[in-house]
Amino acid sequence: MAAVAGIAVLLFTRFGINGLLSRDEGIYAYAAQQFAHGVPPYKSIFDPKAPVASLLGGVAAALARLVGRNELYAIRVVFFLCSVLTVMAIYMLVVRLWRSRVAGVFAGVVFASFLGFAEDALSGPDAKTPGILCVVLSMWLMARRNWAWAALFGSVAFLTWQPLLIYPALPVVLAVLLTERGRRGIAFVRTAVAAVAPVAATVIYFAATGALHQLFESTLAYPLTGVHQKPVSFGHRFSRIAGVVTDAYKFSGVLLWLGLIALVVLCVLHIRRRTSRADLLRDPLLAVVGVTFLFEALYAIYDFQGYPDVYPLLPYGAIGLGGAAAVLIARTQDRPDHARSAVAATVALSVVLTGVSLGLFIHQRNLDPGLRAQQADACAVTRLLKPGGRLYVMGNPAVLAVTHRRNPDRYAYLEAGVDQWKINHTEQGFAGWVGQVERADPAIIAIGGWYTGIKDAMGITLQAYGYIGRYAGQWWLLMKPEVLARAHDAGVRLPTKPTDYATGLRGRELPASGC
Repeated sequence: MAAVAGIAVLLFTRFGINGLLSRDEGIYAYAAQQFAHGVPPYKSIFDPKAPVASLLGGVAAALARLVGRNELYAIRVVFFLCSVLTVMAIYMLVVRLWRSRVAGVFAGVVFASFLGFAEDALSGPDAKTPGILCVVLSMWLMARRNWAWAALFGSVAFLTWQPLLIYPALPVVLAVLLTERGRRGIAFVRTAVAAVAPVAATVIYFAATGALHQLFESTLAYPLTGVHQKPVSFGHRFSRIAGVVTDAYKFSGVLLWLGLIALVVLCVLHIRRRTSRADLLRDPLLAVVGVTFLFEALYAIYDFQGYPDVYPLLPYGAIGLGGAAAVLIARTQDRPDHARSAVAATVALSVVLTGVSLGLFIHQRNLDPGLRAQQADACAVTRLLKPGGRLYVMGNPAVLAVTHRRNPDRYAYLEAGVDQWKINHTEQGFAGWVGQVERADPAIIAIGGWYTGIKDAMGITLQAYGYIGRYAGQWWLLMKPEVLARAHDAGVRLPTKPTDYATGLRGRELPASGC
């Protein structure tokens, strides 16, 4: 297991901790920072995902503040640890299923080689990362028939991302079906309580902090009734998944497809060997891995947006290739020479895959300024704001996370129909929203990461109110005329087009951190 962890660290750190903080990552970084300041998630920002990512990041941010360290770096380190632990959990699950440590190592290397996951391991936080860790741990515990613990971790996975609901539900079902008759009632109660406990604790916390309405609005009402996605044909759903895997995962996308095919073949072979329904239920590959994979695959076909939506499928690709290696090794056990050769070949393949992935990751590493540029942009904005001056962000919460400011409005993320939801739940609709911005009286309004007609209408309306549009690095800012005049007098260049870095008071690049 130590070798697997070392390989994960080696591969995941190729992308560094200073990668660009994307819009979606900014949601959880900002929510975490606000939680560290005592503001519960959903009161700080409207977010359609469940709260675990924000809460976990908030704990990291609070610890960083306690010892005087960078909050964003602390958040990224905690999510990085979750990524490494996921690789180790993959190893444990494959060893449990096939009793082969070599196959476990190979599966761990495969998982660590998935480009989309590796890119965000240290330069996140990606909301689904802790959920995938809990998913794999839940399957491992189900394979061990530790139903209550499996349900507990599955519930935490569900509280990370709602479509992971199968993981707390399945242990409850299996606890009833696979426990001897006299103990089924007790097994059901224990497992059900374990599944419900994290959800109940979450509801109690949000009720105690006065944020229960915001919790249910963000994580239930909006996802069920407010999400706006372009309608696509059934065939296009498959082609979109294939395109995203190809574009975002590169060579590792081939590993994923091979692993998923191998998993399906292994499941079919197991089904053919079983002689009764009870045998099928007792087989963890079928009853645990196969059932959950089918659920997540169907959900991906139903609703798929981008490369992070591949995350729930990644463990199954690694399990499939690890299982294939285990089966090939097992079939040579009656011939020691062949068995040693099979083990050696698997180890060699693991080494080669690690080397190939290492080279590809270094090549794929984003060489753009990334977080350093964002820190320069934040520095420029900070120096333009007088003490007490207000920044208002629309669309890209990463601006808030990097500037360490609180938004006057919790609707900082506005894609996927959130902008229309905001309008529908604001008195006087769009005009009422504009009125809220006007009453907040921000000196600077940052608009980005928002690509709808409503965004265009908002920009035009705010400029009609006298705000002037300029760029600080990559950030589009609408600012009051006096702010622009102050920038001109101080020598701050604010062009009409985006640049790599914001420029300093005397036309030089601002420092990477601090102002």
